[in-house]
Amino acid sequence: MALAVALAFRAVVGERESGTLKLRLGLPATKRDVLLAKLVSRLSLVVVTLLPLFVVLGVLMSSVYGGIPLVAFGLTAGWLLFYTSVWTTFVVGVSAAFTSPFRVLAAICGTYLFFSPVTRIWDMVVMCLFSLVFAGSLTIHH
Repeated sequence: MALAVALAFRAVVGERESGTLKLRLGLPATKRDVLLAKLVSRLSLVVVTLLPLFVVLGVLMSSVYGGIPLVAFGLTAGWLLFYTSVWTTFVVGVSAAFTSPFRVLAAICGTYLFFSPVTRIWDMVVMCLFSLVFAGSLTIHH
């Protein structure tokens, strides 16, 4: 997730802050074109960064353990690519929604903390509301 945030959080807000976004939007491209180009470029950076790491990890695991379980390794690599792609897409969207890099970082950190199993905000708020609506009680039964 940190890779996605580092590569994408200034995607649009950085250009808005520097003034180059006005120049880009003055060209024949639409806002959607600019946003999609930002998204594709950031997703490409994430993939180009992660794929060599997976290759190196696979070679190291093969040399140390004498082989790797290809299906498990492939599923794990695919899941990590999917996870970072989702976060990259979210961060580019948040970058387009706010006018300040600090607000972008605050929105990203707030979202992460809300859904993080460490802080358990999701359990305390949303799950209690679901329990109230469907069970008639604020207590969560596991």
